[in-house]
Amino acid sequence: VLKKAQEAEEKAKEVMLKASQDFKALEKHKEKWAKEEKKKAEHAEEAEAEDISQAQYFTRQQEMKKE
Repeated sequence: VLKKAQEAEEKAKEVMLKASQDFKALEKHKEKWAKEEKKKAEHAEEAEAEDISQAQYFTRQQEMKKE
C-alpha cells in the first residue's frame, strides 16, 4: 500500500511539473504576443500621424499656390 501511494505521489509530481512547464510556456507566449500587438498598434498610430501630416502639408502647399 505504501509503495503504491509513493508511486502515485511521484506520478502526481510529474504531472504537476509538466503542467507548470506548460503554463510558463503559455505565459511567455502571451507576453510575446502582447508585445507584438503593442508594436503593431504603435506602427499603425505612427502611420496615421504621418498621413495626417502629409495631408496638412499638401493642403498648405495648395493654399500657397492659390495665393
